[in-house]
Amino acid sequence: YFQMIRRPPRSTQSRSSAASDVYKRQVQRVYHSASLCQTGNAQNMIVIFGGRSHLQEAMNDTWGLRRHRDGRWDWVRAPLKPEKEAPIGRYQHTSAFLGTLLLIVGGRTNNVGETVGLDIYDTETSEWYKYPTIQRFRHSCWLSDANIYIYGGLLHESPNVPTCLLYTS
Repeated sequence: YFQMIRRPPRSTQSRSSAASDVYKRQVQRVYHSASLCQTGNAQNMIVIFGGRSHLQEAMNDTWGLRRHRDGRWDWVRAPLKPEKEAPIGRYQHTSAFLGTLLLIVGGRTNNVGETVGLDIYDTETSEWYKYPTIQRFRHSCWLSDANIYIYGGLLHESPNVPTCLLYTS
């Protein structure tokens, strides 16, 4: 589904041409993240990460949705160097791009209270990097001047009580 919001008349389409490709290549998912890359090899690609499958499993796959010049869309799986470890599967996380770096922040795994770090995927080198970070899920995040801001969400220590804490790096 997509909706054109830039210029009138506003158009809505219930199914994109990539929709049928989704079912051929991807697993149904919820609670994943999606971010638009605006530079580098993945420029103008919408990159999704993780989520929870229809089998209730935390996922750790990364896919790009790209639009070709002729208007076609297709899905491509993000390459991963075999010697590099993929991040832990998670859902209810957020993601954001800093240049060519995809930041995956927080989230939950299939193990209640499991520590989930900050994972960064470099779209130019196809490598993942891991860093410690705060533990949140169902939060929001944004970047400004190379700083990451994380607001609200739930803490692993009190998963039923929303927080209004703002974290910045």
